[in-house]
Amino acid sequence: VELHGANLAAEHHLDSPGKELHGAYRHRLRRKRAVMQHLIGRHSGSLPEAARLAGLVYFYRGRRDEFAAALDRHFGGLAEWETPTGGLFFWLRLAAPIDTRTLLDESLRRGVAFMPGEEFCPGEPHVSHLRLNFSHAASPRVDRGLDILAGLLREQDS
Repeated sequence: VELHGANLAAEHHLDSPGKELHGAYRHRLRRKRAVMQHLIGRHSGSLPEAARLAGLVYFYRGRRDEFAAALDRHFGGLAEWETPTGGLFFWLRLAAPIDTRTLLDESLRRGVAFMPGEEFCPGEPHVSHLRLNFSHAASPRVDRGLDILAGLLREQDS
């Protein structure tokens, strides 16, 4: 199960703007949004391009919503998160104080990739954060991957 990666076209707002994002990621997202706004403006008169962009937003919004439902099923009590309004990532704050960098190798051995949140903190890392990408995997793979990752977190917490 792959839970990482990026796609510029999906950086367009999935809902409404305004939610705070994690520090280092916020600046990069702002630049990508500017590129998307330029592309949208450039193609706004082109029905095929506008329809394609609308289709991408619809597709990734569905992936995001499926991922949010899977997080509810597997991570209740293990973490807190907000559904993103833009971008392709969920940021999770774990309930237990775990340096997620220590989990990555075992998670990869079990077939699940994630980004340790500590890697995105300037200065002293903030432990207990995960960055998960919702764009790559469809529902059955998402459920399987999040179940594996949640199980690994429960093992660490016991």
